[in-house]
Amino acid sequence: MAYTIAIGDIFEVQAVGVLDDQTTRNTFHYAVALNDPGEAGPDALQDIGQTFYDQVWVNIQSNMSHEWALKHISVQKIWPVRYRPDHLAPADIAADETGGDVNDALPSGAAVVLSRFAEKSDPEYQGRIYIPAIPVNHVDGSKVLLANLPAYEANAALLAFVLEPVAGFKLIPTLTVEGDFGVSADHQIKGSACDGIVRYQRRREVGRGE
Repeated sequence: MAYTIAIGDIFEVQAVGVLDDQTTRNTFHYAVALNDPGEAGPDALQDIGQTFYDQVWVNIQSNMSHEWALKHISVQKIWPVRYRPDHLAPADIAADETGGDVNDALPSGAAVVLSRFAEKSDPEYQGRIYIPAIPVNHVDGSKVLLANLPAYEANAALLAFVLEPVAGFKLIPTLTVEGDFGVSADHQIKGSACDGIVRYQRRREVGRGE
């Protein structure tokens, strides 16, 4: 059943994959800034997911090891009313798609961090995306090699990318506050960066690392 989408609605997009039998889940949020003449759900969710994949995730995925495999891109409207369909699996996102680098990955807990920033310096105005499946030849010790760092910095820049799935439908990347998804305009992402330090993200038991 179709439902309306209003300015200020918040959508959550997740890129879900698997590495070393563990699920990886990277989460992004977008606020509707424009919807004229008016996309409606659930078709809008399909459009959002496809645009996110084509313009954001496929570029991030290209720097990941082939040992990581895409499961799906999921999209749901989370505020002010939640609409959660089945996971998104457009025909042109192959079920067996993997990371774009031919080299093996670092252990599954290792990740490069993409940081994102909003208007203020408080913790709620900052966020991180931990990118798994870092190819072993991209790093030296705990740092990304200088030759590879520009690619990760370019990935970080995508965190501030505005999605425009169809004409007149615009979504602004934003940070959300736990327990209150109706964020204000000053939570919109204004900048992003990658410092090139490899960090360790402790995952839960094998098969349950979501």
